[in-house]
Amino acid sequence: MQTQRKRYFVLRTISLCGKPRLEYYESEKKFRSKSSPKRSIELASCLNIARKENAKHEFVFALYTREDAFGLVAETEEQLSSWLQAIQDEQTKSQQLLNNGKFL
Repeated sequence: MQTQRKRYFVLRTISLCGKPRLEYYESEKKFRSKSSPKRSIELASCLNIARKENAKHEFVFALYTREDAFGLVAETEEQLSSWLQAIQDEQTKSQQLLNNGKFL
């Protein structure tokens, strides 16, 4: 939230290509051109993923890892709820697989 620039986010689910993660790109154009993501956050490394109170923005959630806190701002309540639910679902799946010893 420090930079407050609009970014293009992609939620990658668990697959043969890797662990579930949230990736972001500088723009949709960079994503479509198959550029490397600007950053990738493995959901299994997140200690918490939750809605966050913020004085400047109404629809904020954050991903907390040991090293960092990564805040995201959605445009609507529906968008916030959708992203938050999808990310939390993928994190839960990855933790279950990890606990069962079946992770990639």
